[in-house]
Parts: sequence; structure tokens; C-alpha cells
Amino acid sequence: GGIIELGGVGQLLGAALIMLLIGGVISTTYLVLLRRTILPNSGPHQVLPLLVDRAPHLLGLAAIAIGALVTLVILFLIAINFLSFMAIFIGIAVAAGLIAVPFFMFFANVSVIVDNSTPKVALQKSLAFVADDAWPVAGLILLTVLVQLMSGMVLTQIAGTVSGYMIAVAANAFIGTVLAAGSMVFYLSRAPVPTAPDSTPENIQE
Repeated sequence: GGIIELGGVGQLLGAALIMLLIGGVISTTYLVLLRRTILPNSGPHQVLPLLVDRAPHLLGLAAIAIGALVTLVILFLIAINFLSFMAIFIGIAVAAGLIAVPFFMFFANVSVIVDNSTPKVALQKSLAFVADDAWPVAGLILLTVLVQLMSGMVLTQIAGTVSGYMIAVAANAFIGTVLAAGSMVFYLSRAPVPTAPDSTPENIQE
């Protein structure tokens, strides 16, 4: 749709905040609907109350992730400018951190949606989950990343026309839904099912 020029850092931060809030609402609605499909008997299914309940926690997770990643980048910039003799070592540590943050937070959003966890509890559960099933989790994350990269490469090639773009958007949504549902089912298969009057393990639909 063209380029939008921003008047300064204030407008940049304002636009980023608005996009973050919109993205939080959309992603929460999407995950809540996915939860309702996978756990049809897990208690109340009204989208609006669940959205109001879960969205602030997901936004809190996003803020934590952004803060952690920005801190790593700032440390790297400080190392380059003031600690050049240690820049390579700090760079390696920062690179490892950039991988570790999304890795250890991979199931935090699922914990928020499924278990109604606060950001702090969701992080603790995600860390414990990864620690308990490190190899299966690593395999799932690697598979997810590979599928996203390969599908992105293919879909980019067909998105040059209007019809190709529409197909690419639909295909991307389908692939993303499959990956998100797979992650949620993977979590549910290895974590306690959320407590609800009629939520029992046999009600989980894979």
C-alpha cells in the first residue's frame, strides 16, 4: 500500500503501540477460538469474556519478550562501542539469548490461553515444560520454524499478483493454524488439563 512516513520517534512508538494492541486483540481472539475447537468441553466459551480476560496477559508476555530482546540488543551495542575487545564473546552470548528467549517462551502464550496463567506463571510453566521435555520440544520448535521458512519461501513466489496474493494469504493462515493447533495439542498432551467442571482428558480432540 505504499510507504507511510513518520514524523519522529514519538510517532514511531505510538504506531508501534497501536499495532501491538491490535495484534494482541486479534491473536487472543484467534487463540481463544482455537482453544474452543480443541477443548470443546473446557468451560465457558464466550469469546468476549475470554478476550477481555486473556488479552492483557498476552500483551504482558509480549512486553516481557520485547524488553528481553531489546536489552540483548542494547548490550550488544554497548559491547561494540565500549568493550570492543569483548564484542565477539558478548555477540555470541547475545545471539544465544536471541534464540533462547523465544525458545523458552514458546509455550507461554498457550499456558495463558489454556490455563488462564498470568505472564509470570506462564513463563514459569513454559520454562518447566521445556526443561521436562527438552528434546521433543526442540524437535517441535525446529519443525515449526522449518515449515514456516519453507512455506514462506514458496508463498512469496506466488504473491506477485492479486490472485496469487490471496492464495498466499489463505495458505499462510491455514499453515499457521495447523502449527498453532499442533503446539496447543502438544502442550495439552504433556501438561495438566485445565480444571473445569466438564474438562477431562478424554474430551481433548486432537
